[in-house]
Amino acid sequence: MAPYNLSKPQKQRLCKTLSTIKVQDGYSLNITIHVSMKYINIKGMESHDYHILMQQHFLVALHGMLQNLLPLTISWFCKFFLNICTKIMDFIEMKKIGISYHVDIVLT
Repeated sequence: MAPYNLSKPQKQRLCKTLSTIKVQDGYSLNITIHVSMKYINIKGMESHDYHILMQQHFLVALHGMLQNLLPLTISWFCKFFLNICTKIMDFIEMKKIGISYHVDIVLT
């Protein structure tokens, strides 16, 4: 099995961890109602909640499950998603985590 694939027990542990995460009211949806332990999946959330999941909760939930460089890679992606979803991009922070950038002016 590839090192980035989760076994069934690891998927169950991931879903269990996500179903027990507590956040303050209004920050994100109660993820517990969208995690299915029976089917071992997550579905039915809104885009904001998926963003929060990718930016913050996912790395916490995967902690200790992955080996080698995968935690570092997932951490990098979480930071990347966090940076590109902010109202003001912090190019210095992006450079720290190794993201080169090209600035275009977009008029909306």
